[in-house]
Amino acid sequence: MTRRTTLRLSLFLATVVPLAGCSVYGFTSALGGLTGNGQSVSDVATDRIFNVEGQIRLPQTLTTGRALHELPALTSLSPLMAVAPMAGVHVYGTTSLRQTQALGFGPGTVREAQIQFVDVTTGEVAATASTDPTGQYSARLVFKGTERPYIAQTVLRNQLNQVVGFLAAPLGVDVSTVGGKRARVDLTPGTTMVAFSSVLLTEAYPTFDLRTGFVGIKSQRLAAMVSTIPPAKLQSAASLLDQSRTLNQATTFDGLTSDTATASAVMTFQVRKLAMEALATDSLAAEAPGLNAALLGQMIERLSTLTSPPVVGSTQSFFEAIAQQVDLPLAKSEGDSIGGSLPVLPPLPSPTPADGLDVTFN
Repeated sequence: MTRRTTLRLSLFLATVVPLAGCSVYGFTSALGGLTGNGQSVSDVATDRIFNVEGQIRLPQTLTTGRALHELPALTSLSPLMAVAPMAGVHVYGTTSLRQTQALGFGPGTVREAQIQFVDVTTGEVAATASTDPTGQYSARLVFKGTERPYIAQTVLRNQLNQVVGFLAAPLGVDVSTVGGKRARVDLTPGTTMVAFSSVLLTEAYPTFDLRTGFVGIKSQRLAAMVSTIPPAKLQSAASLLDQSRTLNQATTFDGLTSDTATASAVMTFQVRKLAMEALATDSLAAEAPGLNAALLGQMIERLSTLTSPPVVGSTQSFFEAIAQQVDLPLAKSEGDSIGGSLPVLPPLPSPTPADGLDVTFN
């Protein structure tokens, strides 16, 4: 390019671009240009930002004893496999494992613990955050479109890198409204119970292991489950679930993890029973992933409206009382719209849960 040509181009940009009311960046975009990292400018315009903050919350009975690095490893790293029969689901297969991390206790929480945000459509970690000395965290998620299903999780480890605890929370992101661009999501035993129920209702639960949690799990069905649970509804429902004597007064992480998994199995079984009723079938094994997603969403919504638990004893009767409030025709309609694109698994016979499950609500 000659000096005269360069001068003419400079004069053109100095004159035309301001008249067009755009920057050189915008002018490049109009020509289909690229950003500095090679991403199309037009693609950047479709990015959505979601801000999330919250806290890790644990029973005080768990955080006033020994230091986190001194805790013994969990005795079971596949808790959902143990409770699957009572959830009315069936084993479809197993997979391999990987690893994560954790650190120290504050009152009723965990300091400097890493939180991962797993995109369940890809199984990949989309973002990470660390809790401060009070257990609080904040993160920013960037993605395409207006909706995205994530699982927020933290894997707690001792000094030998052994898993000593696990917490998670479904995070159904919808930024189609201004109010939907920010949310609070605490990771508690109650939110973990809902996360466990979500994965029990999919083909993915046999692959679930506490060393990696939801990392590596890529499931359209799980994505549908998570998307039906708005963060605000989840927080209200979890506040109620965290009042249970078992979840609130656990003295060991082993006991807390086991009881959380058991409670999730009972809730899952109630969802399966509702699906059976909605489909007018006598088989718990009837495959209806869209309907299951809609029913789980309604169960969480009903829980979120309660200011105190129903006056019942066991977890089984507690979730039976919640299930009676579900609008089956509405759930069936929602399930039809959700399930159109979801893969259906072959039906398999499933056992029924045992009676007398001792998780009570105060």
